[in-house]
Order: sequence, then C-alpha cells, then structure tokens
Amino acid sequence: MWGSLDKIAVQRELREENRIKTKIKKYNKKMNSLRMSARSSLYTRDLSAHTHDWGEEILINEETDEFSHTCKECGKCETFEKM
Repeated sequence: MWGSLDKIAVQRELREENRIKTKIKKYNKKMNSLRMSARSSLYTRDLSAHTHDWGEEILINEETDEFSHTCKECGKCETFEKM
C-alpha cells in the first residue's frame, strides 16, 4: 500500500508535524480567548445603531424618477424612486 519503508517513515513524520501544528493552533486559540475574556472589562463596545445623515437628493433618471442620496458619515449611497 505505501510502497516502501521510506515512504511509511515520511508519512509518519508528516502526520506528527500535522499533529503538532493542530496542538499549537488549539493552544493559541484558547490563549486568545482567555486574553479577550480577561481584557473584556477594559473595553466598552459601542453597540448603538448608526443613523444615517442623508445629504441632498440627486436626480439620476427623469423618466423613472430615480433619485440618489449619500450618508454624510459612512458614505452609503442609496438609490430610490419617488412616487
């Protein structure tokens, strides 16, 4: 199946390296979560919703009455039609 003893040895080394890499990744992930939980009291997140402050309306298409306006704070552009 593997061909020779050399190929088996190479495969065994690759598997051992992969095992070590996954252990390191798991350790780092746990350490990062511990750091964040320890530091969470130092940071306050801003969870308030953004309310758009729209600029002036610009006519895009006269036939379909399409207009566009852009938020002054975040730059979001919204296209709409007036009835």
